[in-house]
Formats: sequence, structure tokens, C-alpha cells
Amino acid sequence: MAAPSADDFATALQGRFREASGAGCRWMYVTASNLHREVGGFPASDGSDRMSLCTGAMRAAMREGDTVLCESPGGDGPTLTIRYLLPRP
Repeated sequence: MAAPSADDFATALQGRFREASGAGCRWMYVTASNLHREVGGFPASDGSDRMSLCTGAMRAAMREGDTVLCESPGGDGPTLTIRYLLPRP
């Protein structure tokens, strides 16, 4: 299995937005470790680290009203949790 790309994380996140919006949810919580597991490669057995790509995609998807609920001291670790408001613009 190839290591996930930034586009893979963004695509998975957009899929989550569509699914949650379709279910009538008003917000959605995403944790980086869970998104990374869904896309694949976490934790990486080959030593590669794609967490920064995952958290970058999560932060890039933020819009006004979204909230960072949890983050590691470095900011881009597996504990990054964001509450996204739905539906997305």
C-alpha cells in the first residue's frame, strides 16, 4: 500500500463532511489519528510520518466557526481534534 498523500486526506475529510451533512448533523468532530487510520498508514510500520499531511489537510479545511478543540504542544500531532460546522459552504 502506498503512503497516503495530502490529497488522500483531503478527499477522506470531504467524504466525511458529505456523509455527516447527509445525515443532518450540524457539526462533526475529527481527530487526526482517526482520520489517518481511515486513510491508511497510521501508525506507520516503515517509519514514514504522514501526520503533518493529515493535520495540514484538516487545518486547510477549517472555515469560520470551526474550532480546534485539542492539539499537541507542537500543533500537528495525532491528538489534533477539530469541530467542523456543517453543512460546509
